[in-house]
Amino acid sequence: VGVGLLGEGLRYLGESFQSVLFTLIAFLSGLAVVAVLLSETLRRRVKVFLLKHFYAQKYDYRSQWLNFTQRLAATRGEVDLYQAILAFFSEAFVVRGGVLFWRDDEVLRPLARFDMAPVETPLPTNNALVRYLEETGRVFKAADVSPAVQAVHSDNEDFFQKREISFVVPLFFEGRLEGCIALGGLIHPEEELIYEDYDLMKLLAHQGAAAVAGLRLSGQLAKERELAAVGRVSTFVMHDLKNLVSGLSLLVDNASRYLDDPAFQQDLLSTLGGTVEKMKGLMVRLRTLKEKEALRLEAADLKVLAAAGAQTAAAGAVEVQGPSVAARVDPEEIEKVVVNLVLNAAEASRGQGAVKIEVGSNHEAFIRVTDSGCGMSEEFIRNRLFRPFETTKARGFGIGLYHCKNIVEAHGGRIEVKSSQGAGTEFTVWLPLAGAAALDG
Repeated sequence: VGVGLLGEGLRYLGESFQSVLFTLIAFLSGLAVVAVLLSETLRRRVKVFLLKHFYAQKYDYRSQWLNFTQRLAATRGEVDLYQAILAFFSEAFVVRGGVLFWRDDEVLRPLARFDMAPVETPLPTNNALVRYLEETGRVFKAADVSPAVQAVHSDNEDFFQKREISFVVPLFFEGRLEGCIALGGLIHPEEELIYEDYDLMKLLAHQGAAAVAGLRLSGQLAKERELAAVGRVSTFVMHDLKNLVSGLSLLVDNASRYLDDPAFQQDLLSTLGGTVEKMKGLMVRLRTLKEKEALRLEAADLKVLAAAGAQTAAAGAVEVQGPSVAARVDPEEIEKVVVNLVLNAAEASRGQGAVKIEVGSNHEAFIRVTDSGCGMSEEFIRNRLFRPFETTKARGFGIGLYHCKNIVEAHGGRIEVKSSQGAGTEFTVWLPLAGAAALDG
């Protein structure tokens, strides 16, 4: 009928009417295109119509998954990741924002929101909505008012109404409900979501949950590593303090007998001054635990370091033999090694034999500490000697030799040990030479 009327009009109005008519049609068509492009609702309706009548599937799942993965991979940090997940859900299902909840002990706490008012109240794990998500594993539709979900609406009526929640998507990780995403109202309320929408929600939820869980687990691991590093350094500091206290206790024991001796008084002041400086250094280390400590290498006389370590450990009771040997070392760290080896030797000897320190060189510089104490078995040397927290002492930390090994190897050296049960022990620390003229220069 319309085409017939149009033909009759053209007959009576002439050919000039054709150009006017086609211009009018083109103008109206342009307005329609602009309206469709500017209106989210109209665009959604056109898309739904085309997908429903001209396509076998509503979504290209491969394309959606790739786009979502790329969006997550481009994030930097937790906040960006949460926002990317919520933004993609909002765009894919054309909803007005969303909020991400994640498990924190016995509640699902809101972590992030997108285009939605702040949500302060967490969801307890005994909430009917949380139980529904756990038990069914399905997306909850707020428009569902069946008797089976009355408890869900009862527990969350205020949340659903104030935020205009349309769907709640569960987030499972390794078979456990770890969180959920609550989506705002549909931009096109008349649109009816079908099974493909719910399948896509679950697909994106699985990927998003894995990303959030992985990032949070990485953060927890980083914190645990920091705590482990703090504990490890603190243990080393405590071990060094124990060695310093051992030296001071020997001074106290000898003070009652030799305090009137001017030589002992001079030695006492020197040892106390050195101990104070070392304890100040330990406090500095505790204040800078997060900083990676570098060795302060310089040419040093190993005989002087051996004598200083022996004095700290045994108040000068250990004889140091051998020539002066120049090695490129951190003096403070190598002195700690000597202190630890001398204390171990003294405790192993239990006053039954002398502890000797020999300094020398043979293509490499060395410090050799020998005792005639109880010795060690071959099995103990092979399997337990340099391992942390392995000790035969009743009150030891079990990290002394482990610490010494780390220090020596950081210098590019090594520790060798010879021992037999009942016949004493010999530790030899090998270090790089500094050159013939190093000490003089």
